[in-house]
Amino acid sequence: MDLACQWYLKAANQGHVTAQVLLAEAYESGIGVPISFKDSLRYYTMAAEAGDGYAKCKVGVAYECGGRGLAQDRKRAVQLYKEATTARTGKQFGEYYLAWCFEIGFEVDKDEKKAIELYALSAEHGQVQARVRLLKMLESGRDGGTLSNLLKDVERFRPLAEQQDREAQQKLSAVCLSLRHYWIWRQKLLSH
Repeated sequence: MDLACQWYLKAANQGHVTAQVLLAEAYESGIGVPISFKDSLRYYTMAAEAGDGYAKCKVGVAYECGGRGLAQDRKRAVQLYKEATTARTGKQFGEYYLAWCFEIGFEVDKDEKKAIELYALSAEHGQVQARVRLLKMLESGRDGGTLSNLLKDVERFRPLAEQQDREAQQKLSAVCLSLRHYWIWRQKLLSH
């Protein structure tokens, strides 16, 4: 074990979450320590139990795939991805993995609109892979008709809103905000 990993080990065993994640990654990759998936999973699990979203996702992937000392448990994997979306740190990873679940219908009902929303959140929180998936879904028209539905809603609510119907004004405002977000994200994604 190299010197850095020795210090990570001391800090990890004292409950330092970042050290737990770094030590888990070291064991996973064999950098500074011999490769040990068992030890990697042990430290990811410690960090996940302390609330780290990235670690929850790493443990979730282990459950999703099975092996490495874990029985495959796809439902547990999805549960960990869901938990990761509310984590203080690393939530973008939970949003990304959960979006993927909704995109393909992995242990949840397939819902491409929900997948797009989660990919957008994950991208907004800095997950680059989410930007790529989101752009691919939008470019292939897999937004579940979101754009065309929003434009139809504008046509439907605008006349009533212009007649001072408060409910229609509120709905039109929400639709316009959604359109604005849709186009902002599309432009952001295309500019990267």
